[in-house]
Amino acid sequence: MHQVLLNLVLNSIQAVEETEHKTIKITIDKMNEKTGRIVIADTGKGMKQEEQNHIFEPFFTNKEKGVGLGLTLSYRLIKENNGDIYVKSYLNSGTKFVILLPLSEEQEAILS
Repeated sequence: MHQVLLNLVLNSIQAVEETEHKTIKITIDKMNEKTGRIVIADTGKGMKQEEQNHIFEPFFTNKEKGVGLGLTLSYRLIKENNGDIYVKSYLNSGTKFVILLPLSEEQEAILS
């Protein structure tokens, strides 16, 4: 999960570089008794719907130096851990990634 969070935060940092108002917000909470939620939201440049439809596909990128594997790897790691990831983005307004993961008993106690 460390790699997943690193990928998403780095993407957010790159997204806000070109904007005047730079904000990245990370929240971690309990969605319900069995599911934890991590939200990474930024005020970056956002994405068109067409981009959102393909961002988890291998080799899809809109970056000059990107290879398009960061979000693909993140998606796979989340799925391997019985989780899910969603994205919602608006051009010139920002992007929000929501990660849902099952909680262990220890994590349930920490977030209670």
